[in-house]
Amino acid sequence: MGEYRHMQLSRRLRTIIDMAAVPCGTAADIGTDHGFVPIALLTEHRAERCIASDIRKGPLSRAEEHIRAAGLTDRCSFRLGAGLQVLQENEAELLIIAGMGGLVIRGILLDGQSRLQGVRQMILSPHTEVPEVRRTVSELGFLIADERVVSEEGKFYTVISAVPGRGTLTEEEALYGPVLLRERPETFLSQIRYQIRKEEEILKKIRLSGKADSMQAAAAHEEELSRLRRILGGDAESTGG
Repeated sequence: MGEYRHMQLSRRLRTIIDMAAVPCGTAADIGTDHGFVPIALLTEHRAERCIASDIRKGPLSRAEEHIRAAGLTDRCSFRLGAGLQVLQENEAELLIIAGMGGLVIRGILLDGQSRLQGVRQMILSPHTEVPEVRRTVSELGFLIADERVVSEEGKFYTVISAVPGRGTLTEEEALYGPVLLRERPETFLSQIRYQIRKEEEILKKIRLSGKADSMQAAAAHEEELSRLRRILGGDAESTGG
């Protein structure tokens, strides 16, 4: 397993691994890409077995090479296919879907609802449309148990852990995350400050343009800015917009 010791996990992937509940029988990494997540799960004894899947042959072959080099092929199966269709019902206890757009993840979950039986935890890290993922998780009978915001290379990434359970999300919780709103970690507050600056810049450009249609569009941005400032509370750092 010498290859694993030299494998550099990104901060986002490290967070995904750390959020995995243990012990786990079978974990499925949907859209495995390099196969780093299964390697970490198996090496750190967070899962007994892994399923590495991808819709493309190239990434799946690359993952298989890395997992073989780590000496873990006897504990990992490789599946070529779309979304959760590669799984049998009740096959995976832990489901990981990361590195895709939120609408893609939403589609994968909705199309593969029957494969969610037996899933005790799903870890999702959408690059975009995070609120849509939160709403979908709730619609499918899962509760958001943990959320983390990761800052990496100038970007913010949200990682969501959900477990079976019924509950409802307010609109604000869907937009910003129930756990993040409650716990207010520093990376989340930094993300909110960043979004405030972006909204202020957009509004400044709209006001300078003086166009009637642009001024109408400004209302939505003003509403979002007001919401963000309310979340941040007294910590807001206005840039003078």
